[in-house]
Amino acid sequence: MPPGYRIEYGGENEERINAFVSIGRLSVVVGLLINIISAMQFYSLTKPAIVLISIYLALSGALLGLFITGTPLGFMALLGIVSLSGIVVRNGIVLLDLIEIGRKQGMSLNDAIR
Repeated sequence: MPPGYRIEYGGENEERINAFVSIGRLSVVVGLLINIISAMQFYSLTKPAIVLISIYLALSGALLGLFITGTPLGFMALLGIVSLSGIVVRNGIVLLDLIEIGRKQGMSLNDAIR
């Protein structure tokens, strides 16, 4: 390379890094909001913790799947992971609510889970 010239990576790479940083910051805020709303809904701190643990399990499975297939963690994969997190939260809240309804109807914990 001639003197006075340099290589600077920008464009798509720069936009990808900015998107990852933005999504990372927003995910922390969204995680806190989900925890607060779930705690208010269930009047408990353990049930929202269960939902958050399920998010981490889903994320680890998604990242493991990307690693096994050799797919890079691009914007579309990150968008899929964010969507997966939303689905996991919704399903976790619905399942915990159904378990709570079963318990109020007099079912044992094991029967309410099944």
